[in-house]
Amino acid sequence: MTYAKSEKRREYIRKRRRTPEILKRERELERARYVEQAADSEWRKARNDRENDRKVRTRYKMTKADREQLLASVGGCCQLCGTSIVFGGKGFSVAHVDHCHDTGVVRGILCGVCNTALGRLGDSIESIERVLVYLRTGSVDSSSADPRQLVLSFGGEEK
Repeated sequence: MTYAKSEKRREYIRKRRRTPEILKRERELERARYVEQAADSEWRKARNDRENDRKVRTRYKMTKADREQLLASVGGCCQLCGTSIVFGGKGFSVAHVDHCHDTGVVRGILCGVCNTALGRLGDSIESIERVLVYLRTGSVDSSSADPRQLVLSFGGEEK
């Protein structure tokens, strides 16, 4: 490269160099564009849908169609409480893919409340049996017999 060309090249680079002021302005523009997009509810919903689809695909090896088919197979209701649920819903009507934390195998579709309850109980049958004892007797006595045999009576009649 000749001297004239290299000088020209240096001058070209110097003029287009991204100075701190230019970088700051670019960041501000990018931030403003993101804030504008985030305020757009359709853009936000599409972004959340894409993220949820990606999570389900990687965690459970299920496509969106597989999820919808599983939900349809249970009548669009939570398999525990029977609440009507949908994917992408709000509040308690959101459908969750339930899975075994040890094996990763998908067990079914639950509403958010039931899914959270199972998670809080550690997916443990013993914990669920203790909850049953508590609901039937009002207390948990560790020395009690088989929790499935306990009966709570009110005024002489069994419940």
